[in-house]
Amino acid sequence: MTRPEPMAAPSCEHSFFQKIMQWPALVAAHFGKKTVPVVKETQIQPPAGLECVFVSGVMRSGTTLLQRVVAHSLDSQYIREESTLRIPIESFQVLEQYQAFEPIGRAAYVEQYQTFLSGLLHAIRREINGGTLVLKDPLALKSIPTFIELMPRTKFIISIRNPMSTAASIYRVRNRQRQQGKQSFITPMDFGDIVEYIARLCEVIIAVHEKDNVCLVKYEELIGHNPAVLKQLSSFIGARVKLNPPDDSFAYDADHAFWTPESGQDIKNTSLDKYRSELSVEEKALVAAKLARFNTMFGYTAE
Repeated sequence: MTRPEPMAAPSCEHSFFQKIMQWPALVAAHFGKKTVPVVKETQIQPPAGLECVFVSGVMRSGTTLLQRVVAHSLDSQYIREESTLRIPIESFQVLEQYQAFEPIGRAAYVEQYQTFLSGLLHAIRREINGGTLVLKDPLALKSIPTFIELMPRTKFIISIRNPMSTAASIYRVRNRQRQQGKQSFITPMDFGDIVEYIARLCEVIIAVHEKDNVCLVKYEELIGHNPAVLKQLSSFIGARVKLNPPDDSFAYDADHAFWTPESGQDIKNTSLDKYRSELSVEEKALVAAKLARFNTMFGYTAE
């Protein structure tokens, strides 16, 4: 395969800011707004301190509930399944892949991206009338190390769940999508593909879980109201955790939402052991083998 030519290095005055100026328009569309939040290099002066709380995790691991709890605890509105931030993050990863940081160097690129992302977060906050921004994007998990570098004033909360339950839940959703004739990235997967997908993402979690601005929350302990976990989460977000959040406190336009009510199906305490009857002995053995390191590290049993 022929290696692509390195990308030309954009600068604040060149294609970088010209291209990303369109991204705030996605935010406006997300809310059905007529006005577009303007993000210009000269206007990026966001407040000091915490900019955002970002919730992620393997899909079907409890990120929806976790985001609702955090937003409710911070008395904040939130946006479900916000993928806008993935665009600049993934563009930086392309530069990283091909080492296309000349002539200004990697550090200068990092500073430019940090500046832009701060401005974009500030623009989104204005759209929801201020307050702490609580975003969620499970599909961003694979890129979380880059998010952490480029968003240093964001706190990241990662939901983890027994891989057996996660695999069974994703497989259940995949089967439902096939029956309904829907298409998504998981639709073509067989069970082995799903387990490989979970295993790759769990390695990312292992790599970042000890960072100062990262907090891991076990789904099982959250819904079990484990006092130690609630205390840990309260300390991390700087507010007392309020459980049982209302389901209507989020801000989004239904015509442009990335989240649907079906996304939250089967995420409840009665589904914790559902995998025992859904997965075969061979499927359980596969999950146990592929996720052995993760299970050992975070105290999940093989069965």
